[in-house]
Amino acid sequence: MVRLLLLLLLATPARGADLKGLLKKAQAGEPQAQYDLATAYHEGRGVKPDYAQALFWFRKAADQGSAAGQYGVGALYTMGHGVTRDLREALIWLEKSAAQGYPGAQYALGSLYLTGDGVPKDTEKAFALLRAAAGAGSAAAQYNLASCYAGGLGVPKDLPKALELLRQSAAQGFPDAEFDLGNIYYAGRGVSPDMKEARKWLKKAAAAGHGRARYLLAVVDHQDDRNGKAFLKALRELSAKGIPEAQFALAGIYAEGKLAPKDAKRALALYKAAALSGSAEAANNLGALYDHGEGTDQDYVEAARWYQRAAQKNVPESLFRLAMMSMAGQGIAQDTQSAAGYLLRAANAGEPSAQTVLGALYWKEARSARDDILGPVSAEKLSISPDDREAFAWMSKAAAAGTPAAEFALGTMYFNGDGVVMDTPWAYAWFSRAADRGDADASAMAQTLEAKLAPELLTEAKARLASLRKSPNPRPEAARYR
Repeated sequence: MVRLLLLLLLATPARGADLKGLLKKAQAGEPQAQYDLATAYHEGRGVKPDYAQALFWFRKAADQGSAAGQYGVGALYTMGHGVTRDLREALIWLEKSAAQGYPGAQYALGSLYLTGDGVPKDTEKAFALLRAAAGAGSAAAQYNLASCYAGGLGVPKDLPKALELLRQSAAQGFPDAEFDLGNIYYAGRGVSPDMKEARKWLKKAAAAGHGRARYLLAVVDHQDDRNGKAFLKALRELSAKGIPEAQFALAGIYAEGKLAPKDAKRALALYKAAALSGSAEAANNLGALYDHGEGTDQDYVEAARWYQRAAQKNVPESLFRLAMMSMAGQGIAQDTQSAAGYLLRAANAGEPSAQTVLGALYWKEARSARDDILGPVSAEKLSISPDDREAFAWMSKAAAAGTPAAEFALGTMYFNGDGVVMDTPWAYAWFSRAADRGDADASAMAQTLEAKLAPELLTEAKARLASLRKSPNPRPEAARYR
């Protein structure tokens, strides 16, 4: 995860009587004293916090060419401290500071280019800046540089290098890096699972107040808790302290009735607390409770409000529900253009129901099968032109996720030759896969084909079914488009 932490306190500001001497030096025009005085005002060290005074003295130092002062001005404009947030103005000062090789500015500027916050996203430029700052020892830059290597952002993907940088950052006490290392050792991602190493790094991050680390540490410490009582107690304690991850987990326990009696009202309250702390998943689940009237009266308007909050972070389930609600005018204004946009976003985010619906909207034939999936949704209203190849592509994605309706649809498409070359063995395989999940119509179709297929084709069909039962993804060469 990319972080942008603007760390201004690079020198220890003077206290008490020393502050008077610092003020005299700053007033006499000494750039370092001006910078130190600015950090004192910004951090409230030895003086009452005053962002306006911090900006004044950072600017004094910056105007004399101080790289640290220029960084300070850029940081305050980035954060909106003592001034209206203005990334354009921030960039001017950060660029000046970075050009002098100031690590803090290189890190801040690199992080902005990496996320595209206020600037055109430029991963190569971001990588170069972060590498320079990391080389100068910036723990925050090392952490973000690790994200570049892990995600192949501006540089070829290199997981061992990412892990090396995480270790460097964590060794300097950077909490996010400590948490990520703990999580990596817990999950065994790229390394062998190691609970001792996971616990070591999670404890360090938790001691620094890292909420997710405190939650995951509870998971690690109680993984052998067979009845879950100790884990439940730990979750309640962390939830009471406002840790969103613990609130989300505890809400799930109450919603499902596991480890504790089912209590939809408690689940609602906990999901709301986590959502207000920024958890998109909690906002999605909260929307679902309002949507279905669980733990509260059914309220589509409130459901849509929370779904929209989750949709800002591309939660697939929320995007799909908003598509359906926009189409029906349920809880929000009826808007087919918005519905189409939400539906496409949900499908691209991997939501199987959205992929199934989108596939059905593109499907020209098999109207009865399409109507079973779509209900009131209309391809015409959503301005989607029929395209069987597009339909087949979306149905394939949904079927790969184990969606029975999509599996049945694929069987029908192979049987009819809709968007793909007619192939009865594959039709049998997909009908049978849907039948495995309890689809009675699919079972009937599979039985009919089994009775009609020639022995050699039936043998091939059963071999394909066996491959689907091992892995839902059909072989690429099997999908021969019309």
